[in-house]
Amino acid sequence: ALGLPVSAAAQSLPVLTATWGDSGLSSGQFNAPYHIALDVQGRLYVTDSENDRIQVFDNSGNYIMSWGHLGSGPGEFNIPSGITLDKHGYVYVGDSDNHRVQKFDANGGLIAQWGSFGSGDGEFYFPVGVAVDEEDGSIYVADSWNNRVQKLAADGTFLMKWGSLGTRAGFFDLPTAIEIDDQGTVYVTDTKNHRVQMFTRDGVSLGRIGQRGTAPGMFELPYAIAIGPSRNIYIADSGNDRIQVFSPDHQYIMTWGETGTGPGQMDLPWGLAV
Repeated sequence: ALGLPVSAAAQSLPVLTATWGDSGLSSGQFNAPYHIALDVQGRLYVTDSENDRIQVFDNSGNYIMSWGHLGSGPGEFNIPSGITLDKHGYVYVGDSDNHRVQKFDANGGLIAQWGSFGSGDGEFYFPVGVAVDEEDGSIYVADSWNNRVQKLAADGTFLMKWGSLGTRAGFFDLPTAIEIDDQGTVYVTDTKNHRVQMFTRDGVSLGRIGQRGTAPGMFELPYAIAIGPSRNIYIADSGNDRIQVFSPDHQYIMTWGETGTGPGQMDLPWGLAV
């Protein structure tokens, strides 16, 4: 499915309600914010990647807290990127340049960490996206520079992997973000192949959305994906400086955003949460 037909479920464009942050090191400022996640209270967790920390805000953008700093020790970061929360409120972070995944409680207390540099089972090379399957707690990791997805048990034990460098179905060129919907479909942004691929929980290919281009339903370097409550699919079409939305059956619905620094404009949108 290339996602090109326009869905009958077309919606009105969203209205900008808030903007916050600027460049800097202080609380509420950012240096390359990468991904974003929401908890059940609506708090936003942001990987402030080049400040090597997680920042937390309420849904109006008011700063709550942060944790982490540059380092390789427990609870430290080197370019934290992907972030997600499970149904219990635990926070999982792709600690990319430390080549590991770290798990925290909602206040930043370290619970566990998994992985080290390498290409073996359970090893990572710049992991970015992380997703948790609410059915059994399995953890899916976009092992970006190894061009594969790894699946771990809830305790971090390696279960399986799929993918390698290539353009065919099931192959990747820089997978960056990963999501799983309530039907068990695993979505992966295959960034440098300019598409999103879908899989079963066991890595069987279910098709793709998109191809390279600027038209509706096409992508340039998609970096992030989120699944909404209605199972609509939101994709950060980063190289085209816009967000695109698709229906659960992968039909194109709408687009918003354009290049710029003004309200509602974007420059390489990466993180996305619904």
